[in-house]
Amino acid sequence: MKLESTGFVRFFRARRDPNLLPISNSRQILDRVSAQKCVDAIRKSAGINDILFDRFYKNAIHNVAELVQLCPGSEAHHHAWPGGLISHILESCANALELRKAVILPVGSEPEEVARKSALYTYAVFAGCLLHDVAKPLTDQRITLHTRTGRYFCDWDPAERNTTSVRRAAYMQIRFRPDRVYAHHQHSSLIFLQRVLPAVGFQWIQSDTGVYGDFLDAFASEPGGPIYKLMAQGDQISVSKALGAQNLPQFAGSRPLSMKIKTAIRYLVKRGDLPLNRRGAAGWVDERAVWLVSKRAVDAVREHLTREGHTGIPGDNNRIFDVMSEGGLIELNPQGKAIWRCRVTIGDWSPEESFSVIRLSHETIWSDPATVQTLEGQIEIVNDDNSMEVGESSPETPAIKDTDPGSVFPRDNRPVIETVWPGGTTAMPSGDHQEQAVQPPEVEVAAGTDPEKADAGTGEAGERFRGWIESGINQGDITSNTAESFVHFLDQGVLLVSPRAVEK
Repeated sequence: MKLESTGFVRFFRARRDPNLLPISNSRQILDRVSAQKCVDAIRKSAGINDILFDRFYKNAIHNVAELVQLCPGSEAHHHAWPGGLISHILESCANALELRKAVILPVGSEPEEVARKSALYTYAVFAGCLLHDVAKPLTDQRITLHTRTGRYFCDWDPAERNTTSVRRAAYMQIRFRPDRVYAHHQHSSLIFLQRVLPAVGFQWIQSDTGVYGDFLDAFASEPGGPIYKLMAQGDQISVSKALGAQNLPQFAGSRPLSMKIKTAIRYLVKRGDLPLNRRGAAGWVDERAVWLVSKRAVDAVREHLTREGHTGIPGDNNRIFDVMSEGGLIELNPQGKAIWRCRVTIGDWSPEESFSVIRLSHETIWSDPATVQTLEGQIEIVNDDNSMEVGESSPETPAIKDTDPGSVFPRDNRPVIETVWPGGTTAMPSGDHQEQAVQPPEVEVAAGTDPEKADAGTGEAGERFRGWIESGINQGDITSNTAESFVHFLDQGVLLVSPRAVEK
């Protein structure tokens, strides 16, 4: 028998496999991520004796550490490394409790009530921070368990039990779910409440209806309230520190701006803030590359980094393009410039005006090539001599219909909009009510004006309005399909919010 086939050799090979993370007890986890500094800061802010701290706080910290193990905080954003999730949770706790010292709770109460509930509100903030991201292994990740030899033997369901309770489990492998929804982990946090908080701690929070209500508000579908505000602020400080924001004095060193931009683009794409592969999107993906509308993408990155607390972000887009080029994030066009020109066709949507885009590799945005989804359509690169380089369409791409090129509004096959009459019916009233049908108003034409010329003028104004909308969408100056947008693309057509679209 060869030595390589022995269990001991396979065991040590498994330990060297970077894709397998060891399953450990809570003390080992906390030691590995050097959590003592955060624990000491939490102890100082709690302001209680050691016996009570161990009972209410320390037990909860060990519970959450054993639950999340060495899971990363994200795939490509903050704390994206083994042990990043527990580090982020504890940093958020320490930050929020430090901020808590300057906040009087409950708001507007008498001094006696504030003093009586002070320790309870502090504990509720701590509990909220412990729970706010604890569901990520359940909603965002797929985790498999492996034996000492590295052999897979089952998937792990975090809602059922801890990995330390699974017999034979020695290692875990983590993959991020490509179809994960960002908000689900926040809405699933309370599933783990009894696994994280000691029973006496949860009973304490429940003992006061006001504190308990504020605690539950922090995990509502639309979270709010004083506890949530402190949780969000503590979370944001931890995120900014991990991403290298320079306005945090306790953070030593900073990552290059190109790396911050790369992280921001990955985050915005995965969040859907830079939507891909649809009409009016922020970019499109084919087998060659990712093509992002240049101004829209860079403006979104700048806004995101500024919101996270980063300073020194150039206000000039050309400077950001230079940084991205120097960092290897974008591919230059044949003339050595950052901006490419392309035309995009998706079904019967084929704007005549080309888009100004930047070109990124798939690997810049997705660490796993298997998760890349290409456009069901066609991307044509427009060269300076007006020749085109055509990207292959997906086999499922529908035939392109004869439409007005250059328009985001297809002239053919426009949706037929039924009139909804009072009472909710879409049918025309019959019988005696027929004469009540609404007729289009007559347009008065000034004396001496040719009616045909008047109609022509109205048509020209409509075409100019159409052109303005189209140009704004193509260049990224007008957003679509967001809460603030006045342009919305649906399967049935395009909707404009009135009167905002006209007022703009």
